[in-house]
Amino acid sequence: KDPRVDPALRHLTAADAQVMRAVLGTPGIPALAVAIVVAAQSFRAGPRPGPVTIAVGCVGGRHRSAGIAIEAARYLKSAGVPVTVTHRDMGCPVIARAAGGAR
Repeated sequence: KDPRVDPALRHLTAADAQVMRAVLGTPGIPALAVAIVVAAQSFRAGPRPGPVTIAVGCVGGRHRSAGIAIEAARYLKSAGVPVTVTHRDMGCPVIARAAGGAR
C-alpha cells in the first residue's frame, strides 16, 4: 500500500512513525525486509566477503522504499552488521499525480 495516497501521511516520510506503521502494516512487507536481510547476510558470508549494497526503490522514495530500507537496516544492525543508510529521494518533494495514478 502506498502511504502517499493517505492525506494524513502524504507529506510525511519514513522518518515519521505513522508512515513506518503504515509501511510495515502492509502484508508481505515485514517478510520482504527479512528476505533482504537474509540475502545481504548470504552475500557477506560468500566466497568474497565484503561490503554489500542494497537498493530499494518505489515511485517517490519517501515512504515505502525508505521504510523498507530502515527496517532492513534495523535487522542488520541488531545482528551486529555495520550499516549505512542513504535515502536518495526521501527529502524530495511529493510527486504530484493526476487522477487515476498518471504522473
